Amino acid sequence: MVLWAGDYRLEVFVGAPRVQVALGMPHNGPEAVSAEINDRTIRELLARAAGVTNLQKTEGVQLIVNGDGSSRSAESPPVYALSFYTLNYPTVEARELFSERLQTQIKNYLGLRLTGHTRDFAVASVQRRSPTLALMRSSKSTVLNAYKEVPDSWLKLWEEAGKPVGYYLVDGELAWTFRFMGKDIWREVVDAQEFDPKLEKVFADARKKAEANLTARGVVRRLGYCHTYWAELKKVLREEYKIRWWCPTDLNAGVYD
Repeated sequence: MVLWAGDYRLEVFVGAPRVQVALGMPHNGPEAVSAEINDRTIRELLARAAGVTNLQKTEGVQLIVNGDGSSRSAESPPVYALSFYTLNYPTVEARELFSERLQTQIKNYLGLRLTGHTRDFAVASVQRRSPTLALMRSSKSTVLNAYKEVPDSWLKLWEEAGKPVGYYLVDGELAWTFRFMGKDIWREVVDAQEFDPKLEKVFADARKKAEANLTARGVVRRLGYCHTYWAELKKVLREEYKIRWWCPTDLNAGVYD
């Protein structure tokens, strides 16, 4: 039987988990993650998580990760178009050397990297332990139980005007926020610069200037105002502070009004 490149036994589609979009960053291009999953340290980590104790059978088997057709190279500035990964096994026989649980661990690992998380976060996520009894009684447990990929040590309390509103984690150029909305949690990816203490005053001043500019132009708050505001804030940050900033619609799926 002749096998072709699109044989379902050789290719595994990896999409972004849950409702989060895939985010192409310099650190998670197909070339970078291909090298990663062939790295012995990562292979051993994923094998332990899968309960595999002997890697001799799969040692030397090179896996290749491709991106979708619109993906740019890993050298491109963030954020670039990236919709999914395709994990390629060299042969059917080679794929069968990987247990089903190990294949699942590899796919889950790639799923984390696809969403813009760094290698360090993905490793910490694989090594994540169940919350302790004391932690389970805290508000942090609400986030950890809802998003089981998040390592406890990465979460920090998120406050606004001195009042706690949820938790956040900074991972490279991006930050993941988890805001408490009654009984629900609103997860959003934002530009990590917003949580940089050194830039706190810069962002506060830029927000005031953006609002003042819109008011001066007669722009009023109504449905869709946020998009005009974010565009103006992005312009102010770029022109007056030389800061490239990614707004919520750059980094998240969904509708904003």
